[in-house]
Amino acid sequence: MSAAPRPVAAVPAVLLVLVALWEIAATRCNASEVPGDDAWAEAATEVRTAYRPGDLIVFAPEWVDPVGRLHLGDLIPIDVAARMDAAKYGRIWELSI
Repeated sequence: MSAAPRPVAAVPAVLLVLVALWEIAATRCNASEVPGDDAWAEAATEVRTAYRPGDLIVFAPEWVDPVGRLHLGDLIPIDVAARMDAAKYGRIWELSI
């Protein structure tokens, strides 16, 4: 006596394929939405307009830090860049993508 294949057994495989296709589409969309130089320049203008000495500027996620420093690095002295924490700063600018 042979058991007939059950359609329920194929559900995990179909779900895996659908999730993989969704990840591919989401990755392509996310990569095209990364801010360009114009967006960074606009954000830098906003920060520069209201920046006061003693403010902290940080970037998120961490891997975007070099791009942020390209646009605002002159406002981040070495002692601020090498800080242990942000507790002493009264105002923090966080630029995030």
